[in-house]
Amino acid sequence: MTFGSSTMFGILFISNRFNNRKGNPFLGLFLISLGYFSLQGILYDFYEKEVFRLEVSLFFLVLLFFYLNKTISRTVKNWHYLLFLPGVLMNITTNSLVLNRIMFFHMLYEIFYLLTFLLIVYFFKILSEHELKLKEFYSSTEKKTLAWLKNLIIIIFSFHFFEFVEAIIPTKRADELEFIFSILYSLFPFSLVYLIGVNAFTQSHIFEYELPYQKTKGELNENLNQLELETESRFNQLEKTIVKEKLFTQQTLTLRDLSLSLNIKERNLSILIKSNTGDSFYAYINRLRIEEFKHLLTQPEYQKFSLFGLAQKVGFSSKSTFYKAFQEIENKTPKSYLVGLKSSSNLKRTHSI
Repeated sequence: MTFGSSTMFGILFISNRFNNRKGNPFLGLFLISLGYFSLQGILYDFYEKEVFRLEVSLFFLVLLFFYLNKTISRTVKNWHYLLFLPGVLMNITTNSLVLNRIMFFHMLYEIFYLLTFLLIVYFFKILSEHELKLKEFYSSTEKKTLAWLKNLIIIIFSFHFFEFVEAIIPTKRADELEFIFSILYSLFPFSLVYLIGVNAFTQSHIFEYELPYQKTKGELNENLNQLELETESRFNQLEKTIVKEKLFTQQTLTLRDLSLSLNIKERNLSILIKSNTGDSFYAYINRLRIEEFKHLLTQPEYQKFSLFGLAQKVGFSSKSTFYKAFQEIENKTPKSYLVGLKSSSNLKRTHSI
């Protein structure tokens, strides 16, 4: 089942590509490699020997790495293609009788897996930086975080870890644990195909360009002095416009949208928000939305709205994002806040959850 579904999905991603024409071919190759890996296991169980000697596991992370970079429109550098080299060399040495007799090439396996762990660290670094950039550029991060890729990486890391453990434990002990390892190796490709099937098809947001780099607080302060634009009075003027025109209520609001509405450069607006509030664009906009939500709760004309209905009116598109933002800002749930509001002002309201 895993072999068939991963191969089918792989061909589908390569041929159709959906709305991620740059990244999906790499995801398709990953799935086809995963299908081949599953087929290897099936044939080994049937014939009790290796039928195909092509090793593809060292290509898993590299293909996902390229998928990530292409999806977020991050520049792929020339040296990134060298990441395929360990897998190529591994297959050459494995299938060469001459090279197999040289001790150095026996050590390549351990060296290459060490490089795999380093690639995992690099992978997580890119994902973390991307998540930070999202909060500087978008008011909603729904379907944009690529957090599901972290789960894929953890599963692949676990697979390599079990491979390493199996290689270093004594042969007799390995035979005793063979049944457990076989179950783990069966669950590994199935779980990967499941995660990709659930998430990759619903990855609605594809980044057409790399999100701009946001500077550190020290760099922001330096720019503040240089530009002479980032004054408190300047920020207060812009904030009055944002609140008066309720620009924050646009559900798909981005830093670019707001900068165009305010006639200010994106970078300068980002610096203004960060230096005057200490918040990211994401946190700042959500804070304004929460304040407007609290205001609407006290207005008679909005009594029949549900809590999430009001949240949508102030700009939230996701119930989970709204509840999380409210909890972080007010240290209580929206329902708890409403109960406290009723008891303090004796308001008779009909808000539902």
